[in-house]
Amino acid sequence: MKALPAILAALASVGCAANFDRASMEEKLWDGDPLFTDQDVEWVERLKPQLAIPFRLAVAPPIREEYGVPPDPARSHAEIRAWAEPLLKSGVVSEVLVLPRMLLRTPVQGRHTHDYFKAVRVAAARVQADAVLFLTSVTEVEAYTNPLCLLDATLIGMLVSPGHHREALTLVEGVLLDNRNEYVYWTGMTEGKGLTVGPLATVDGRTAARESRSDALRAFGALLAQEAPRLRTSGTGK
Repeated sequence: MKALPAILAALASVGCAANFDRASMEEKLWDGDPLFTDQDVEWVERLKPQLAIPFRLAVAPPIREEYGVPPDPARSHAEIRAWAEPLLKSGVVSEVLVLPRMLLRTPVQGRHTHDYFKAVRVAAARVQADAVLFLTSVTEVEAYTNPLCLLDATLIGMLVSPGHHREALTLVEGVLLDNRNEYVYWTGMTEGKGLTVGPLATVDGRTAARESRSDALRAFGALLAQEAPRLRTSGTGK
């Protein structure tokens, strides 16, 4: 009997792997209006880097609602605020500001619209930010089982047997631009995963989805901090 928990744990760890369609997810990343409306190549090429180092950075958290999980502002803001320390140490950023919802108009169904882009830039200006980081994300959840799912044939098994996996993958993409002249300084994309295992009656993919979103935001912050020193020589005014 003492070995039973170890046996159950071993069986619960055996299962098929999730098969995420990353290409399809990347297609969904930007399900909305184009970020820029001006398609004049000559005008774009005339844009010049003008940010002075260090600069104040405003961040617009991801807005998408997927897999029945609405955005969690408190959780997202906490992850983004954690970026501040490494970015400040880089000497490139002087402050990281998470734009509050009360300054933004949330788009219908989480789609990025031109009205939303304008609201973000106006909000960034109101908090005296020099640059703004737009973020978008997409989350998918896959379900698979392990050998313990055979116990689902009994009512008790459905309630207590951890035979079901819910694995989530989140992609986060961001564009960092000058809030005054729309000069693009940097783009990046990261991913994060979440996993929950439980009985058929109670397993909930939303838990895995939330974990994957947090993991992706942490990874994005690490990538941004890693790339930040390059901004000193590749796109700043001073």
